[in-house]
Amino acid sequence: MKVPFSIYDFFGYLAAGAIVLFAWAIVTNAPWMSGEMPVVPAVGLVLLGYVLGHVIAAISSWVFEQQVVRRILGPSEEILMNERRLSGAWGSVLPTYGRALPEDIRKAVIAKARTEGMNSGGRTLFLHCLSTVRRDSATAERLATFLNLYGFSRNAALASFISGAIFLFTALSRSHCCCPHHAHTDMFWWSGLSIIVGIFLFFRYLKFYRHYTQEVFLSYHVYDRA
Repeated sequence: MKVPFSIYDFFGYLAAGAIVLFAWAIVTNAPWMSGEMPVVPAVGLVLLGYVLGHVIAAISSWVFEQQVVRRILGPSEEILMNERRLSGAWGSVLPTYGRALPEDIRKAVIAKARTEGMNSGGRTLFLHCLSTVRRDSATAERLATFLNLYGFSRNAALASFISGAIFLFTALSRSHCCCPHHAHTDMFWWSGLSIIVGIFLFFRYLKFYRHYTQEVFLSYHVYDRA
């Protein structure tokens, strides 16, 4: 029987949901954190984490891909083909992401696409190249790996930021009540750690997102239809 779940369901969805549930369990001092849990509640918690992971994935796709990458940084397909440049502070912080492919490879990709009736650039050129190279099973497998990696990093980054917000809100709330000092200082530490992890994972997302797009163009450059 074929398993209805992929590895991305675990790493892309369940892991992201588990990060937020773990943060919530810490701030609420959930009893299952320090003891055994019956099977039925445990299964329910896993399903809740999986569903929460889907919600996080939808939000992270809109925030990171549609807003941050496409509106602020620029799509990697445009940067790799030197149609758009990453300058200013972002160019200094993300020098690798803002680097275009070598000129000879860019020209070869464009020339090959034109022989196949493709005269557009940007997203249209990328989709043309993607639809071509995915016919090769080995290339499709590599692309799936990069897709899973950048999807996990993107979702986990947002989950870490959400966790940081949960810890920060809890710390601020406890600092204005009669709770012991350590009750909110620990939350500040957890918040800082979560935000740092989120930033790290966001950079990993950009790295794998660039690798995914670069793999499409490089594979198309050497792809032989015959």
